[in-house]
Amino acid sequence: MTRTCCGNSAYVCLRFDGRTFDSHCALKLANELETPLDEKGESRMDHQGGLRIQHYESPNYDERPAGTVVDTVVIHATVLNTIREVIEHFSSPQTKVSSHYTIDRDGSVISHVSEYKRAWHAGLSKMEDGRTNVNDFSIGVELVNRNDGSDPYPEHQIQAMRHLVKAIIVRHPIRYIVPHYACAEPPGRKSDPIGFDDSWVRDLVPPH
Repeated sequence: MTRTCCGNSAYVCLRFDGRTFDSHCALKLANELETPLDEKGESRMDHQGGLRIQHYESPNYDERPAGTVVDTVVIHATVLNTIREVIEHFSSPQTKVSSHYTIDRDGSVISHVSEYKRAWHAGLSKMEDGRTNVNDFSIGVELVNRNDGSDPYPEHQIQAMRHLVKAIIVRHPIRYIVPHYACAEPPGRKSDPIGFDDSWVRDLVPPH
């Protein structure tokens, strides 16, 4: 990782899948480039699949219910148009919303909440198997996208999502990968991510 500063802007160089990406102008936040925090609150670097993750902590999370098994990944679209807007939104206690990860259009990955904590991303929700409160047992992954049906999901973004989900599967017994609209309650409450293609993730978990 290299960092250069220009005026009030800090630019972070990230490497993913052998390519180098310059992130958007980073906010003046205290956290350095790191992966999600582990269950002891300590930082670590995740090199699985060549993926490096930049950490901007959100205060919007709490504890998962005791004994919860995380077996679901929920894919979202941010609606917000830039990673800067997403970081600002998730960093504000007033919004009471967060996700575990956000993936920018260039494939850069941001972590907001430890996988071992409950992020506030799914809202009122119910799985097809009848389980409610999907935040309890899921990991939320946001894709930077306006969710207007015309904003495309670039290949770098999709491939970064796949690498990230593969890394999550190493740490948790993931059985379900669902778009937000598929678990939002009541049905039709959410439309994101418009344009989601099941083929992006179909091969990552066994059929059930």
